[in-house]
Amino acid sequence: MAKINPGLVGITGKVGDSIITRRGRYGSHIRKVVRPGTKKDEQALKEQYTRTASLNRLAAEVNAVMKELADDLKSSRFYVQLLSRFKKETSNNRLLLLRKLKGMDAHPTYPMAGYGLPDIRLITNRNELCVNLEILTHPICRVRGVNCYCFEVSLVTWDRTDNPPDCKRQYSDWVGITDDKPEFEFPFEKPDRAVHWILCIRLRFGVNNCPDKTFPAQAMQIVDTGSFDKREQAWLEELAVKPEMMEPEKRRERVVVERVKAKVKVVDK
Repeated sequence: MAKINPGLVGITGKVGDSIITRRGRYGSHIRKVVRPGTKKDEQALKEQYTRTASLNRLAAEVNAVMKELADDLKSSRFYVQLLSRFKKETSNNRLLLLRKLKGMDAHPTYPMAGYGLPDIRLITNRNELCVNLEILTHPICRVRGVNCYCFEVSLVTWDRTDNPPDCKRQYSDWVGITDDKPEFEFPFEKPDRAVHWILCIRLRFGVNNCPDKTFPAQAMQIVDTGSFDKREQAWLEELAVKPEMMEPEKRRERVVVERVKAKVKVVDK
């Protein structure tokens, strides 16, 4: 509440959205009232700090894995774009955050779609994830001299703890660009206690079964994400069809509506 004091400035205290001060380090001055949610001890700001730390930790883990898998192909802005995708997800659920990475290229200048992806089929069970690649058409590369290509398939997995992710990688044989169109099967054994995963595919062109290390001769993409937990995976598939669905552990409460009749007034005669 404001107070009336003698002097040129006769009022001190809170007036509307302002606070008038006559003493202190800065002398007489007027400042704005602190907005709700901006104090360090307020719950809203604490939750924001916690979310930021959680997103940064997961983004750092994915960025470190992609640096190892993609080498120099990983864009210098990959981490920034990674965080941007995470921030579009309102939930802190790691499975939902990883889902935002589906279709993300290691370098946007060299997208996998520009070369042509094979037909990808995934079979998941409790102990294994099997990746089937069927080459329907040979991928296209405009680098002169290349005459073959191969695929690198990587599975990155997390358990339910804060431990860093595990990564497994497999390579296909070299395929000549004039050879028959093959089909490859990559079986990945599930690591102990692994739950969530992302699948990365890298395409590399080469000359006489030796990789061409120039950027236009390669591409890499996070092609899919998921969970080894059947319940979570089923919910994730339903969520792709019905985005408004809530998390599986949360249920809508049944609302009971009753209509109340008006009381009958008794009129005294």
